[in-house]
Amino acid sequence: MMWYNFIKGYGFQNVYKGGQITGFQFKIHLPYYRGLWASQAFQRFGVNVDGVDYAMDKVSIKLGDRVFPFSQINGAYDVFWYYGEPATIIVDKPGGLTAGVHKVTCGIHYSRSYSTEPKDASKTELFVPPSAEQVAEGYGGFSGEWWEDTQDMVLVI
Repeated sequence: MMWYNFIKGYGFQNVYKGGQITGFQFKIHLPYYRGLWASQAFQRFGVNVDGVDYAMDKVSIKLGDRVFPFSQINGAYDVFWYYGEPATIIVDKPGGLTAGVHKVTCGIHYSRSYSTEPKDASKTELFVPPSAEQVAEGYGGFSGEWWEDTQDMVLVI
């Protein structure tokens, strides 16, 4: 599949502000063959690093030169995420991650073009990445008008 590895192998690093490490970041590309509006692309989302799930109030998404806290991305109706353009996922974590190898799991649930809005309000819940067994089996599936993908990747800071 063209989007098999949507977590990029570059851009994984700690984030510095004012000389302090405030968190870490990694890059993903849209796991869909065409672009989507940012408001379509992040219906649900999940980040897990080394077995730790990060709350969405600690996650921001950078598309182009604009940064959105996860709570505001669904209102980004004027931002288009082009296929092949990386998005930077920024996670607030004082002190960041230690240097070395880390297992990053990311899950994304998005609406595709020509799809209708979900009929079930529960589809707006935050995305919880699937189990390790589901990831090992290449989990990703169509659920009504929505598509979801997840991926594990080992990255080095």
